Amino acid sequence: MAVIALLTDFGTKDIYAGVMKVVIWSICPDAQIVDLTHEITPQDITEGALALWGAFRFFPIGSVFCAVVDPGVGTERRAIAVQTQEHFFVGPDNGLLWWVLSESKIIKCVELRNSTFFLPIVSKTFHGRDIFAPVSAHIARGVSLEEFGPELDSDEIVKLPPLKAEMGEKTIQAKVIHIDRFGNAVTNLRREDFVKYLSNLEEKTW
Repeated sequence: MAVIALLTDFGTKDIYAGVMKVVIWSICPDAQIVDLTHEITPQDITEGALALWGAFRFFPIGSVFCAVVDPGVGTERRAIAVQTQEHFFVGPDNGLLWWVLSESKIIKCVELRNSTFFLPIVSKTFHGRDIFAPVSAHIARGVSLEEFGPELDSDEIVKLPPLKAEMGEKTIQAKVIHIDRFGNAVTNLRREDFVKYLSNLEEKTW
């Protein structure tokens, strides 16, 4: 059974997330859909990228992530699908997928151009329904990425700044990149970097 994880800024008050699910099930009836979150702050690519990065490693191999935080919908921004060693990712090429991809082994990346795999009518404002949901469903059914469009070099993917604090000899400069609903401030200081910094500091005190 294919797992398709949805991450959007659509909220749950409106019909948008529900319609995406129906589109997926119409193509891949056996898909097990996980609502990762639909409560990303509207158009906040960084928040969406952080949420995706924090969750993807817990999903089974072969899962498809359909991520839609897309302030550039209807413009010339690319729509992409990426296969990594363990998962598939579908969404706008605006940095939303980058933190995940930067820590994954990319097998193939394509631009979504083959409208055969889209809904018959593609709106300028709802590519989540018309492009990303159906493509995710077709991937879950086993369609190879090369069927969706021309291959892209991974260097062409839009990048976000590294999810990493600046480590000085005696200082650390970290940034708060998200505050969750409990008021916890999430920074770009990685645990492994902090542990390494403390270890180096202890060595220098001897």
